[in-house]
Amino acid sequence: MRKRVSGVLGPIGLAMGFVAGSLLHGSPIGAEVSTVVSPIGALWANALRVSVVPLTFTLLVTGIAHRRPGESIGRLGTASLATFLALLVGGACFALAVGLPYTRGFVSAQIMPFHTGDPVPANSLTFAAWLEHLMPQNALDAAVKGDLLPIAILAVLFALALVRVPEDRRAPAVAVFVALRDAILVYVRWVILCLPIGGFALAFVFSVKSGIAVAGATLHYAVFGSILMLLFAGLLYPISAIVGRVRLRRFAASLAPAQWVAIGTQSSLASLPALVEGAESLGLPEPAQGFVLPLAVSVFKQHGTIATTARLLFMASVFGIGLDAPRILGFVATVLLLSFATPGIPGGIAGANFGAYVAAGMPAEGVLLFHASEPLMEFAGTLLNVTADFCAATIVTRRLRAPDPGEAKAA
Repeated sequence: MRKRVSGVLGPIGLAMGFVAGSLLHGSPIGAEVSTVVSPIGALWANALRVSVVPLTFTLLVTGIAHRRPGESIGRLGTASLATFLALLVGGACFALAVGLPYTRGFVSAQIMPFHTGDPVPANSLTFAAWLEHLMPQNALDAAVKGDLLPIAILAVLFALALVRVPEDRRAPAVAVFVALRDAILVYVRWVILCLPIGGFALAFVFSVKSGIAVAGATLHYAVFGSILMLLFAGLLYPISAIVGRVRLRRFAASLAPAQWVAIGTQSSLASLPALVEGAESLGLPEPAQGFVLPLAVSVFKQHGTIATTARLLFMASVFGIGLDAPRILGFVATVLLLSFATPGIPGGIAGANFGAYVAAGMPAEGVLLFHASEPLMEFAGTLLNVTADFCAATIVTRRLRAPDPGEAKAA
């Protein structure tokens, strides 16, 4: 219920801030009100930002350290995770291939920067220096600076070392990190409940400075991100047909009922029964129905790398922030590391991804402002996730073993 309330009131608060700020754009009253409202938005943004580093560290540690030494997820589990990772990387590459030319051309030419300060120059690090920077000399200094990728790498290495500790000594340590993670998530949920107020304040301040352009920019991003996700969803059809060795028409017909459920409910989990029925209709073996699809619905969110990368590129163009290869690579690597460890948070904001944007040089207020338009893209994201879940199940189970003659004939 809280998630639904936040999801509804957040865009309402954002819209009210856009309207009020645009009406007072350029007026003395608007400037005076902005001085009062601005600290509220900054306070809310800082309240979320302070959770980034501890949330990132505890999510990765608990996500890895729960496994026992020598524990195996099996051939099917390994193939599933490898397929998920390949699709996530493919999604990020697709977003970069389409998004970079579009945002550097059309977006930069059509939308003026919002005068939030001097433009941020591109990262001057060479690739070799960036690679060396991945292991910081001082972990606390990296945390203070918000260098999220080195923190994530340290968390992964620490968790892998913790896995090798005997069970009787490892379990208490893992329990501490689980408790810390859960407490931080409760704190983040409290912050998210204030999204309508924070969204209003941020939208008002931006609109007072830039007029209606900021509202147009967020709407532009919502359309851009939605189209990008729908395009990749369409690309998954031929990928499934070729790699999964199924007929395109039969794949589409088996998937369609689950997609309608996804559009109606905007929930991948609610689409799971229809996905299982679709897998049976397509003739996929039982492991696809009983293992791969539930696993995909639980941990695999295809929209993650596409939506986050699209937002990074769009904001960089809008705010006049330079992006170079090391900065983009670091952002994508951070999102990938966190994609399997970050649970759903009411309101749809993953605190760890928020930190990835800030580490890439995006203004915190801008990240939160653009994120408030995410509900407009939710239908496209859910539709993409369900399509990717079905695609992954098709690829994994078809590639692990050759279908029997009956399956081959049916496919």
